[in-house]
Amino acid sequence: MQSKTVPVVKDPILIALVPESRQVVPGIVNRVYIACATPDGAALKNAGLVVSTDQGGAPASLKTDSMGLATYEFTPKAGNVTITARATSVDGHSAASTLGLSATPGRDGILLRTDKTLAKVGEALNLAAVSSVKSGTIYVDVIRNKQTILTRAEPERNGGVDVRIPLTNDMVGTLEIHAYKIMPNEQIVRDTKTVVVSPASDLVISVSTDRQQYRPGQDAMLRFAVRDQANQPVAAAIGLAVVDESVFALSELQPGLEKIYFTLERELMEPKYEIHGLKPSDLVLRRPSPEMTEQQRQLAGSILLASAPATTGFDFRSNTYLTRWSAMREKVYAVMAQAQQKILGASQKYQQDTGQPLATEDGLQRLVDR
Repeated sequence: MQSKTVPVVKDPILIALVPESRQVVPGIVNRVYIACATPDGAALKNAGLVVSTDQGGAPASLKTDSMGLATYEFTPKAGNVTITARATSVDGHSAASTLGLSATPGRDGILLRTDKTLAKVGEALNLAAVSSVKSGTIYVDVIRNKQTILTRAEPERNGGVDVRIPLTNDMVGTLEIHAYKIMPNEQIVRDTKTVVVSPASDLVISVSTDRQQYRPGQDAMLRFAVRDQANQPVAAAIGLAVVDESVFALSELQPGLEKIYFTLERELMEPKYEIHGLKPSDLVLRRPSPEMTEQQRQLAGSILLASAPATTGFDFRSNTYLTRWSAMREKVYAVMAQAQQKILGASQKYQQDTGQPLATEDGLQRLVDR
C-alpha cells in the first residue's frame, strides 16, 4: 500500500492586498498592506514575501510579523498599476496574489495618513497629508455623524503637512477625516481615512437588591449606581437584560459588546477584509490575542477600516454658468419645437391647397405670403 499527500485547498496560503487609499498617487510613496494566513485562518508568521509592480523596478523582499501582516511601500509612475505578491511559508508552501489599482486623474493627488485608527478621548491624533504638488494649502475636515466638527487649513512644507488633533468627548464614535487641496486648475484632490474614537474611561456600574433571596412570584427591587473612573456619579443610559445565564449566552448583545454600538458605525461591523478572524469590535474592545502589540493592533485596524465607505456628498463646487445654460437650453428647445410644428402644419396645408409640396427654392416666405 502506498500513501500520497493530496491537497484539499486551492491555495495553501491566503493573501489579502489592501491599498491604503482608493487610488494611487504618482510621484509619492504609496502603501499596500499585506495579510497572510493559512487556509484555516491562522496567521502566517515569518512568511517570506516578494512584492513587485508592473511598472518595473526591483522587487521588494518582506517578512510577515506574528500576526501575518506586512507593509509594502512603492512610488508609482503615472497610470494604473498592478501589484503582485508571492508568499512562501517556512515549510515551503507558496502562493501569489495580484491587485490592480487605479491612479488619480492626472498626475496630482494627496494621501492622508493617521498614526492611529483606534483611539481614545484624551489622546492626540497625528495626521500626515502628503501631496504630489509641493506648495499650497491643505485643508483638513473632521466629520462625525455627517456633521463637520473641526476644520483646519495648513500651508504645505516640503510637499506635506502635519496636523495634531486632540480628541475630545464630542469626537466619540466613528470619524471621517478628509484632507483635500484645491489645485491651480480649480480641481479638488482629496483622501479620506476612518478613525474610531472610544470614550476616555469606562463607566462602573454597581447593582444592589432589596434582599438576597426571592421566592417565585415575589417582586424584586434593583438599584443601579453608575460612576466614572474618579468614582463620581454620572448620568447614563443603561440597557438591562434579565434572563437565565444559559439564554443570555445565546443573545446577540453579549456582555462587553454594548460599547461598540455607541462607537462603531453599522457599516463597519462587516469589513471587506478579514484578518484571521479579527473584527472591528474585537479591536475596539482591545481584546485580541495577548501577543498582539499596540502597533499591530493599529495596523490591523488600518486594514479592516480601509474599505469603509466615504461620504460622497461633500463637494461644494457649483458651476452657475452651466446651470443657467442648461435652463436656457431647455427653453430654447421648447420654442424651437413649437416653431417646427407650426412650419410643418403650414407646409402640409400648402400642399393640400396647391396640390404640390413646397419646393426647397421657394423657402418659407411662400408660406408667410399665403
